[in-house]
Formats: sequence, C-alpha cells, structure tokens
Amino acid sequence: MSDPRHYSRTQIGLHWLVVVMIVFEYVLSDRIVALWDARMSGAIANQAVSDLHVVVGIMILMVALWRLVLVWRNGLPPLPKATSTNLRRFVRVMDALFYVTLFAMPASGAVAWFFGSVPAIRVHHLCEFLLVALVVVHIAGALVQQFWIRNGVPRRMLGLN
Repeated sequence: MSDPRHYSRTQIGLHWLVVVMIVFEYVLSDRIVALWDARMSGAIANQAVSDLHVVVGIMILMVALWRLVLVWRNGLPPLPKATSTNLRRFVRVMDALFYVTLFAMPASGAVAWFFGSVPAIRVHHLCEFLLVALVVVHIAGALVQQFWIRNGVPRRMLGLN
C-alpha cells in the first residue's frame, strides 16, 4: 500500500466489485432456487455450471480471498486515533464476520450445488440472512461515522480521502 492511511485502488475496486456481485446474486436468487428445486426433485440432472449464480458465487469467493491476501500483505488503514476501543473492536468483529460469510456462503453454495448437499444449502441460506444483516449494519455504521462521528472513514473506501 503506497499510503497506509488509505486503501489502495485495488482494495477499493475489489470492495465495490464484491458489492456489485452480491447485488447481482440476490437478483438471480429466485432462478437458482427454482433450479435447485428441479435438481433435487430429479427434474434436471446435475450440471457442472448451469447458472450464472454459481459462477458469480465462485468469483465472489476468489475476490474475497484476493482481498484477504491484500489485507495480510498490506494491512488496513488505521482507524482515527479518537476511535473508541469499543468501536475498534466492533469494526474488527464486523470485518471478520464479513470475511467468514464471504467465504462460507459461496463455499456452502458450491458444495450444495455440486454434491446435492441439503445441509450445505442450509448453511448457504443462513449465510444469506447473515450477509443481509452485516450489510445493513455496515451501511448504518458508515453513515454514523460520516455524519455523526464525522471521522471521514467512509470517504476512504470511496477513494475521496
């Protein structure tokens, strides 16, 4: 990272790429549910990649892994010094939950699709609800930091700082 106070352009680009892919996945979720039901009832045979939802899910897994490698290699920009200990802990827990979910959701979806695993699809659906909750809290937290705490942290992910 050229400036440890900021996210790199790659980190910012990957963040927003994941956002776009997740929105895309939710738009396609009804279609994959119908395909899953047809497959489990025997109406269609298992196909390696029969739907774009599967492909994009695997892409999310790869991009999440890339993001994690960048974090390990370059670190994250530090939070402002005035950030409370509790908020620091909360941010780190949220980061960890996001990564766990971004790995578990596509991995469980792939296991469910390729092996017909009902327990894996249950994990996938649990991750779906967790991801929605995480996104809502993430957006709310960004708004609080920008407009109430006014620490400028959200501007870093927009590339404005």
